[in-house]
Order: sequence, then structure tokens, then C-alpha cells
Amino acid sequence: MAVAAESRERDGAVAVARRDLVVTGMTCASCVASVEDALRGVPGVRSADVNLATERARVEVDPARADVTALVRAVERAGYGALAVSEDERERAATEQQERAVRRAYVRALGRRLAIAAALAVPTMALSMADLAFPALMEAAWRPYVLFALASPVQLWAALPFYRGALSAARHRRADMNTLVVLGTTTAYLVSVAATFFSGLFDSLGLEPRQYLYYDTATAIVALILVGRYLEARARAHTSDAVRSLAALGAKSARVRRRGGAEEDVPIEKLVVGDVVVVRPGETVATDGLIVAGSSGVDESMVTGESLPVEKRAGDDVTGGTLNRSGAFRFRVTRVGADTLLAQIVRMVEEAQGSKAPIQRLVDRVAAVFVPVVLVVAFASALAWLAFGPHPSFGYALTAFVAVLIIACPCALGLATPTAIIVGTGRGASRGILVKSADALEAAKAIDVVAFDKTGTLTVGRPRVTDYLSCAGIGEDEVLRLLAGAELRSEHPLAAAVVEAARERGLSVAEPESFEALPGEGVHARVDGRDVWIGTPDLARAHGFAELGDGMVSHHQAAGKTVLVGTIDGEPGAVLAVADVVKASAKEALAEVKRMGLRTLLVDGLRRLECVCALHEDAARRAGPRARRPRDRDRERHRRRDRDRGHRPRGRRPAGRAARAPSGQAHARDDPREPVLGVRLQRRPDSGRRGSAISVHRMAALAGPGRRGDGDLVGHRGHELAAAALRRHRLIAALAAAVLLAACGDATRVYTPLATSSATAAAPDVAGTSPSPGAAPSSAEFVLQEFPVTRGQGPHDVAPAADGGVWYTAQLSGELGWLDPRTGQTRAIKLGPGSAPHGVIVGPDGAPWITDGGQNAIVRVDPKTNEVKRFPLPQTFAAVSLNTAAFDRDGILWFTGQAGSYGRLDPRTGELRMFGAPRGAGPYGITSCPDGNVYFASLAGSYVGRIDRASGAATVLQPPTPNQGARRVWCDSRSRVWVAEWNVGQLGLYDPASGWKEWKLPGARPMAYAVFVDDADIVWVTEWTASALVRFDPATETFSSRPFSSPNANVRQLLGRPGEIWGAESGIDKLVVARPR
Repeated sequence: MAVAAESRERDGAVAVARRDLVVTGMTCASCVASVEDALRGVPGVRSADVNLATERARVEVDPARADVTALVRAVERAGYGALAVSEDERERAATEQQERAVRRAYVRALGRRLAIAAALAVPTMALSMADLAFPALMEAAWRPYVLFALASPVQLWAALPFYRGALSAARHRRADMNTLVVLGTTTAYLVSVAATFFSGLFDSLGLEPRQYLYYDTATAIVALILVGRYLEARARAHTSDAVRSLAALGAKSARVRRRGGAEEDVPIEKLVVGDVVVVRPGETVATDGLIVAGSSGVDESMVTGESLPVEKRAGDDVTGGTLNRSGAFRFRVTRVGADTLLAQIVRMVEEAQGSKAPIQRLVDRVAAVFVPVVLVVAFASALAWLAFGPHPSFGYALTAFVAVLIIACPCALGLATPTAIIVGTGRGASRGILVKSADALEAAKAIDVVAFDKTGTLTVGRPRVTDYLSCAGIGEDEVLRLLAGAELRSEHPLAAAVVEAARERGLSVAEPESFEALPGEGVHARVDGRDVWIGTPDLARAHGFAELGDGMVSHHQAAGKTVLVGTIDGEPGAVLAVADVVKASAKEALAEVKRMGLRTLLVDGLRRLECVCALHEDAARRAGPRARRPRDRDRERHRRRDRDRGHRPRGRRPAGRAARAPSGQAHARDDPREPVLGVRLQRRPDSGRRGSAISVHRMAALAGPGRRGDGDLVGHRGHELAAAALRRHRLIAALAAAVLLAACGDATRVYTPLATSSATAAAPDVAGTSPSPGAAPSSAEFVLQEFPVTRGQGPHDVAPAADGGVWYTAQLSGELGWLDPRTGQTRAIKLGPGSAPHGVIVGPDGAPWITDGGQNAIVRVDPKTNEVKRFPLPQTFAAVSLNTAAFDRDGILWFTGQAGSYGRLDPRTGELRMFGAPRGAGPYGITSCPDGNVYFASLAGSYVGRIDRASGAATVLQPPTPNQGARRVWCDSRSRVWVAEWNVGQLGLYDPASGWKEWKLPGARPMAYAVFVDDADIVWVTEWTASALVRFDPATETFSSRPFSSPNANVRQLLGRPGEIWGAESGIDKLVVARPR
């Protein structure tokens, strides 16, 4: 696989390349040290940095001596998993999708373990401590056995991840956090078991067995550390959300003009340098390029911070992600893919999330030797108590041993700083604040002056009419109403300001009868039969009104305002002044900065800022004479560089100036229509105080092992730190300011995120398909992508695997197929003579399990060796027409036979039992719910059956609509059953608490075939008549749909994983995936 984010330097004659890897299986700072040591041991590796929070490794190598395969193998030899991050956009997306799926599955698994551990730890602790209030419990003979029963599932099941980690570490001759936890909890548990079942041994040593019941300590430690693991896992699962949101801001498709004048919509990934792209009003510019024809006002606030559109003509550059406001134009593509500004922004955020602050590098060095030292201290403490402690010395030794191991849990060392950085940079990016390097976090202490630009920083960033003078004799309200009507169809922010001013006066703004936009000048319209012009003073002069309001125009322009002049029926109409208004919080913010002992500078731009300078007499002062041009302002900032530290520009252009300051900050807006950041400015100074709290907490973690503490509580310190960082992301002031104060020196570059507009047209699906005539309307809520498989296979059912691949049954060829979505490659496994596989599902063991009607058997395929194992049905149930299967929460496989039966298979013992269906033929789809119930749908019987898992008996649940043809079923997270009602084209819902409800699918004579409920409880249905995928939102009870690429797609089943819904297009030999937007 190609490697992402490669950069080359010259160091003498040696080229240096950067390789990025995703590393899985790390749990603590010791793991980080192990992975870094393994990578640095590869010949040709010059440096290796591993980040625990992002689970990423950044390696600098000599490409002639080390390749990515050697790096991956080195990580795997150290006991961890590794994936290379590809530079190819599609492979990169597939890798990230796989990474997210693995992380989310891990979160769910931890959540289950945590729920069980917590549910058992609470009564264990209550019963252990109840003897303080009820001394008689101490002597109760049954008490140790009840405690054993409660604690054993926690120690033997919930704690399994710790045991696996410790065993892996032991195999590679190292120790990590899992080693400490396992040694501490296992010691406490085994001593308790010995005291429970071998009390005579304790009596012979002169010890009271009941005093050595540490079940509560073991269960509490496991539960508390699982809480921390769960918080960590949740944080990691969302680390790339900010990057994905930035990448999603760009256009998804472009309208390319071909030779001959034909236009074609193509996915953005297929653009090449030299293509000519057409951009219409309201659309997002697809990529970076040079205008070759046309003109328009382009909203470039994402790169400049200025709220007003920039007039663009032939020869001007445009940036991908900016918003075309008014006119139409064509541009020639100059940069695509990784070379565009948006791609550079995404890479920068990824680098920021993976960067290490200097203090973190120190912590990593400490963590490398931390665990071995703690183990030595723990054993030394125990031996010292045994040798020199008072009676009973064994009890004291055990307590000291467990306490030292648990309090020394090093997760605080390895997790605190990277979690704070990842949450801060992620939330900052989502709020329009981008930071490149964590080094700036420690340089923020050098700030002693803050220089402010105006637009969007101290001002709202949205123009408003501030002054209005009517020159006509028909009443100023009537004039304003007509001018607003002329501007109603314009998308220019100045036009919006005029319309808003009219509506604020309660005026009814009429639609213009005709409208003409004059790019760079204004508009000409006919409103209520009157001829209306409104635009720049130059436009008025061009129409013979040179003297109109010249004095007022000059006055307002001198105050830094934009002036508009309007005429009505060839007569003077009005003069309006429009300006950006100062934020309500700006004055208080400047005063707060002043109180913190920081000096402030206000550097004006193209217009004067008297209105802003008057905010506070002492808080803001001008940074020199009026500087009209950007280079003049650069020169002024550069002049102050040696004397003043700190700068706070906005947009991409001022970011270069921030980089030249000893410490700099930059910000931008997510949406050009919203105020900068959407937070009150004065909250930002609080970041320094919150940052100090994190530092103090880190020092407390370092000091922890020097103190003895209660084993029930001390294991949670490191996770408090992670939780603290996670809590802070909800306080925009704390995190926004922490990141704002972070950008520092030449190591920091800050860019503005691109903004999307609601006016942007919906992009076509990834596969390039378009709605077929007469089909249901396309949905902008999800996209489809197709993957061809071998012709003639007849793919029927699919089962996404945890590693990113997809299993599918090839019914016509008698094979089990495998698709790698990252490469599009497929392979096939022969299932045996006469095979006709129908359903497939991935079991708890990670293997695919197939219902094979041709062999009348359940089939398991080993995913590693491709070994095929069959579980044939009894001879009394020959030719049952096996259909689909589902695993219940106990790992039992339940399956249906359409000829009139259903059955269960215990994979552990191979025991297989069959049952007859209540109404004979018909059992089709089957599902298992979170509450443990198993349901199947009967197509011929038109009912849903609920299976008693103990007896195997089925209870008929009758939908309200008779003869509805219940075909497939699926459960949501609330254990409600969703039913695809084939005969009547309905979606049914059975809620055990409230009964039935049904909805008709959209379209003419719909037929519902497959149904699936994703992890967000959104319901997906395949509609056979229109050959479409239908999405149903239960919260709003609304449908949306997108047709498949062919009316013969014939998607008969759906199954998904987080972010993906897969199906097989059996009629055209393809697999298809839907990805919600």
C-alpha cells in the first residue's frame, strides 16, 4: 500500500521521507515507548514519534533503506497492529473507514464489559462494606461465596482485555500498564478465593480468612479502569472528526466543460489539471484554478476573513471551497487532490493532532522506564513488609503490593497531554481555529501583546445599514422598500443588508418584475412598475447623477463604510451607508485582555476604524498611521516583531504574519454567514488559567506513586485527566482560547476552514450514477458506490467484516466471495459440491457463517485458512431451503428455512436443533435484539415470529395489515422490530411496549424487500419496484431515497457497520455501499 503524507528534504545527499502509520492495540505510555523503540530499530529509520491519543506513528526514513512493509512488520513483532496510511484519496478513505469501524467496535465492546463490571462491582462493594453497619454480616457463612459469585465474572471476563495486553507484553519481554493492573487485581482476587475455599490454610498461619476478602478491591479497580479505557476509546473514536469535517467542506463534484461545449458532472476526484470547470451562482468552487471567462463576486472569507465578496474576472485566481455569490464563470484547473489549499489544511490539522509538545517528549522518556521501576518498588514493598512488618505481615505486604501497582497506573503520563491536544485541536478546527504544532502550547507564556485585525475579530462580520438618507419626494420608507425589492434576488451581502434594513422597519418587500445583476457595480430591477438602480457611487455617476450625495458619500467613506446610491425612475432615490458592526462582547474582551497585563494593538485595514478604536480608551491603540495596503500592514507588524510578542489575525492571508511573530493566533469562520467562532470574545483569555490546571494535574500524576492510597480509588487518576480534557471541549471558551494562544513562531501555520453553503447543489453519488426516469427523488443524505464482482457469481447476501472487507454469498457459482473495498479486488472460496449459499453473517469468532441451501447445511469458513466446515441438518429436515441467520447475544446461531422451519446451532458444541414454523412454509429473515429476543419474518405466513430461546417455541405476532408478506426483519437499539412488508410495500414496526405501526413506502406500487437498522437507528429498506434504496428517519417519520444504477440491481439484503450500509446487486453482479453524508 502506498504511504500517505510523504515529504522529502535534503540532508546532505540523503533524502528523507515521512511515513504515517495507524497503530492499534496501545493502551498506555509504555506501549508508546515499545512501538517507538521497535520502529527506531528498523534500518534506515531516522526518527519515530507515536501518539497514544491519535494512535498514529510518524516515521522519518531513508527511502532507499526502509520501506513501509518493514515498518509494519516491526510494529507487529512488538505485539501491535499497524496500517499504512495511503496517499491515494480512495485508499486513504478506506483505511480511515476501517480504522473508525475498529475503534467503534472496540468502544461498544468496552461499553458492554464496563456495564457488567459496574453492575457487579456496586453490590460487591456494598456487601463488603455492609458489615460496618451490620457486624453480623461479617460472620455470615454465605457472604464469601456470594462475593465470589459477584466478583468472578468481573475478574474472569470483564478484565480479559487487561490479561490479553499483559500476555502480549510478556511475550515481547516488556511490562506495561496491563501488567500492573493484572498483577494487582489477580493477586487480590486469588487471595480472596483462597480465603473463601481454603480457610484452613489461613487458620494455620494465624490469619482470619474473612479479613482477606479483597473481592471489592479487585472489582472496583477493574470497573474504574474500564471507565477510563471507555473514555479513552470514545475520545480516540472521534479524533478524526474535525479532519473529516474539514475535508467534507469542499465540493463533491464539478461541472466540466468538454470540447465542443458539452458539460458533464464528474466527481471531484476525477478532475485533472487543465480541465475547464463551470461555476454558477450559489455553487462552491470545486478546486483551485484560474478564471478564463466570466466574472462574479466570490466570497473568500475563508481565506481573507473579509465579509464582502471579491470581484473576480478573467485572469484571477480562485480557491477551491470558496463560494460563488452572483455571476457565472469558467476556470481552468491548476491544482487538484493533495496540492489544493483544502488538502493542505487537512494535512496541517492531522499534523497538529499528531504533534508532541516538548513536555510530552519528557513524559515519554519517563514512561519508558516507569513500569519496570514501579514493579521493582511494588515487590520491594511487599518483601519489606513480610520481613519487617508487624503481625499479620502477610496482610500488610499484600495491601502495599496491590496499592503500589494500582496507584502507579501510568495512563496519566501518556494520555493527559495528547488527549488535551487532540481534543483541543479537533474542537478548535470545528470552530474555525486551526493550529499546526503543539510546540506553541508551551510558547504561549511568552505573549505580552495582542494585535487585532478588525473584520470578524472585533466585528460581527455581517454588513448592516448604519445610515440612510432619502433624496426622493415619495417618502423614505417607500424608497427603502423599492430599493430592497431591487436587491431581493441578489446574493451579495450588501444586498442582504438593504433587505434586512427594510424588514426591520416592518416594510413588505416586493418581488422584482425583472432583475439584472451588474457584477462589481450593483443591480438594475423593475419593482412595482418602477425602474430602480442601486449600486456604487460610480454606477450613479455613470447614469448622470454625479452630484448625488457627494458630501455624504465622502463622509461615510472616510469613516470606513461602504456607500450605496439608489435611483428610482431616473430620479435620485437614496444614499445608504453599510458597515460591519462591532461585536457586543468586543469592549469587555479588550478590557479583560488589559486586566491580564497584556498590551493590545489594533491594526486597521483598507478602511478607517474610528468606530472600533473608540471601544475602550485604554484597551486598544492604533498600531501606527493608516495603512491602506496589506503589505503596509505587514511592514508595520514586522517592525514591532522584536519588541512585541503575539499577533491575532484572521483568515489564511494574515496567517503568514502570525508565523513571523514569536507567538501568533489566527481564527476563521465555519460559515461566512455566521459571526467568527460563534463565541463571546472575552472567554478566550481564560485559557491560560485552564491550561495551568492541566499542568498541575500532570504533576500530581507524577507524584502519585510516592504515596500509599486506597486501592479502590487510586486506579482512576489518569482517566480523570482524560475526562478533564473531554469535559473542556464542551466549554468553547477554554478550548478555543487554549488553541488560539497556541500558534507560535515559525513552527506554526494557521489556516481558515472552508465553508459550504446551503445553496450548493447536491453532488451526485460516488459511483457516478444518476436517478433513472420515474424513480423516487434522489436523496442528498447518502451516496452510493458500486464494486463489480466476478460475472456469473450472482451475489445474494453480504456481511461486512471488522477489518474493512466484505463477505458475500455467490449463489450461482456456489462460492463465498470476499471484497476488499480499498482495492476493489475480490476472491472466491468454493463451498463444496452442489453449494447454493443464501445468507452470510460474521460470527462472534470473526468467521463468516453461511446458510447453504444446496448442501442443506450451515457452513463456517475460517477467514485465515479458508477451511470450510459444515454442520449438516438432520435427515428429517431435508431440503428446508435455508435462508438467513443471526447470532443471539449468547453466541447461538439461529436460522430460517423457507420451506417451513427454523433452527439453532451452538458453535461451541456443534449441537443443532430444528423446529417447525407455526404456519408452515414462509420463514425468511431473522434477527436478534439487544434484549435477547430472536424474531423471524414469515413471507408466506404473513407474520413475525418471536422465538423462546430456551424451548425453541415461536409465538406469532400478527401485523395489522393482512397478507402483508413480512419478508425481512431487523432490530434497533431499543429492541424494536422493523419489518419489510413485501406484498403491500410497507415498513412495519413492532414495539413490544406499544404494539404495531406501519408506513407506506414512497412511489407507485412499492415492494419492500430488505430492511436494516444502522447504529444511529436510521432504517434502510430496498424498494424493488423502483430499484431504490430508501432511508427512513423514525424521529421525523420521513422517507428519502436514491435509485440504484440499474433497474435490474435486485438488492435482496442489507447489512452494515458504522457509516456504511452494504448490499448485493444480484442482477448485475455488483456490491453496493451507501454512506450517509
